[in-house]
Parts: sequence; C-alpha cells; structure tokens
Amino acid sequence: AGDGLLGPARAYRSWLESVQGRHPNLLIENCASGAMRADYGLLSSVHIQSTSDQQDPLLYPPIAASAPASILPEQCGNWAYPAAEMSAEETAFTLVTGLSGRLYLSGFLNRLSAAQREQVSAAVELHKGLRDELFSAVPFWPLGLPAWDAEQVCLGLAGANRTIVFVWDRAEAASEIRLPGALAQVFPPEGWGVRHDAGDTVVTTFTGPTARVFASEVTA
Repeated sequence: AGDGLLGPARAYRSWLESVQGRHPNLLIENCASGAMRADYGLLSSVHIQSTSDQQDPLLYPPIAASAPASILPEQCGNWAYPAAEMSAEETAFTLVTGLSGRLYLSGFLNRLSAAQREQVSAAVELHKGLRDELFSAVPFWPLGLPAWDAEQVCLGLAGANRTIVFVWDRAEAASEIRLPGALAQVFPPEGWGVRHDAGDTVVTTFTGPTARVFASEVTA
C-alpha cells in the first residue's frame, strides 16, 4: 500500500521538476488541497504555498502568523481581500495579512475607492521592498504562537538588514502591546500610538479590528 501511495507522489514531484527545467522563469504555487499536501516532499519542488483559502479577514491572522512555523517565510502566500465596503482600518487589516508573507491580492480591486487604491498601492510598494528579505528572514513570535481566538496576534521576521513585525489586534477595545527592539510604524505609517521604553517599542492600538506593520531601521 505504501508503494502505491509513494509512486504517484514521486511521479508528481518529478513532473514539477521537469516543468521547471523547461521553464526556469516560471513560479509554481502549491495550493495543497487544504494543506493536505503542504509537506516538504512538495514544498522542496515549488516556489510558493497558499497558506489558506480563508476569506474572512478577521480569521486569517493566526493562520498567517503561524504558517512560518512549518513553511519558509518566502514560500508563505498570504491572501489580502480588500473590498469596497471596508473601512480604511479594515482595508489595512487585510493588507497587513498579505504583507506578512508573499502578498497575494484578490477581490474586486476595480471597485475600491481612490483612498483604498492608494492603500493597496502603498502595500504593494512596501512588499516590493520586503520580498527579497524574506529569503533570509527568521520568524519569531513576540507574543507567542497565537491561539485561534487570540485577540492580539504578532509575527516577527528577523532579516539580515532589518526586523519586520506584523501586529493584528482583533479586540473591541484599544490595547497596549510591547514589542522587542526599536521599531517604527511603516504601514499604515500613522494611527497607532508608539513610544519606546527600555529598548522596546510599546504600541497603543485603536478599537479593533486594526493592524500595522513595524520595522527597524535598515542596517545595510
């Protein structure tokens, strides 16, 4: 029975590698059927992995934040679903989720307001500056690995040149969160309260849901 299962899996992987041999500039995504094939037998032969088909932006953060525990950061494809009916904070919330890995954009982007399109454009520009750093980034969890119902969710990526920290607050009331190191608010670049205390960064959020990206200064 084991040989019967291994045969098709090995043939599929061999086919993927042959496709890349013929088309070296092609990026291949592993969608994985609900993560049933999100193992390194396949991930070693593809470039990116869709972390979820979860379309509720409020439920996605613990998935995006936990994914680098088993998938390389540069392979974690996280979906952002900005929608015309979202507020500015809700739009930022879903974009932060996308930014925490390889940014996947979906939804009816043509229906967004001008202000929302500016948010999307800013997120894409930020991602272009971050994506090459993902290949050397080491994930860490300032608040610990998140529970599914955690109100505050946080993922850090320590790169060679700077540290990026993604923070989601799903609480109804504003929260105060302590993050390690000296960090600046980069997306959106304003809104939350930020102060530095004993080498840490202490942020004060809005009433939820709300999310931000923080980064240390570039060192090289």
